[in-house]
Amino acid sequence: MSMPWELWRSNFVQTADDDTARAAYNRLVPEPYRPAFEPVRLPRLATLGLPAAYVSCRHDQTQPPGFWHPGMTSRLPGAPVIEIDSDHQALITAPGLLADALCAAADHPVTTETRGAA
Repeated sequence: MSMPWELWRSNFVQTADDDTARAAYNRLVPEPYRPAFEPVRLPRLATLGLPAAYVSCRHDQTQPPGFWHPGMTSRLPGAPVIEIDSDHQALITAPGLLADALCAAADHPVTTETRGAA
C-alpha cells in the first residue's frame, strides 16, 4: 500500500512547510496492508499494570474527528491524555512539542538537556 502525494500532504503532514513535507514523502516506502487494517487484539494489556499515556495530535486528519480522541484514548482507562498542536507526523512537524509531551507522560521535567537529547 502506498500513498499519493496529495493525500499525504493534506492529511498527514499538513502543518509542515513544502520542503519538509516533500523530503519526508520521498523517504516513504510502501507498507503492508494487513497491519494497517486488521485489529491487533491485546485482551490483557490493561491488566498488566504498565504505565500508559496517550499523546493526541489536535490536527491529525488521518481519521474522522473523534477517532483518535476520544475513540482510541478511551481504550486506555485512566491514562492521561496529553494534547499537542500537531498533525499526524509530530516527529517531523513538531518534535519539540512531542518531546515535551513524552517527558510529561513520563513525569519527567522538561529541561534544555532533555529537549536537546530528544
